[in-house]
Amino acid sequence: MGSIVDDCRLLTCHFQNLQFVYIRREVNQTAHYLAKYAPSHHKSVYIEDALNCIDVVLAFDLLLNTL
Repeated sequence: MGSIVDDCRLLTCHFQNLQFVYIRREVNQTAHYLAKYAPSHHKSVYIEDALNCIDVVLAFDLLLNTL
């Protein structure tokens, strides 16, 4: 985990504006689901549209973030 944090710190100098925001795990189930989904679908790339398989998880995250 430390090497990932170190890489992130090194890459921050390449951005003009950068903000890190803490998001509770309970309201970020979409990222958790995608991390588990990705290894078996590593050749797929999705831009702009949510995957059908995460629609419910994404809606739940959005609901929790508005409470």
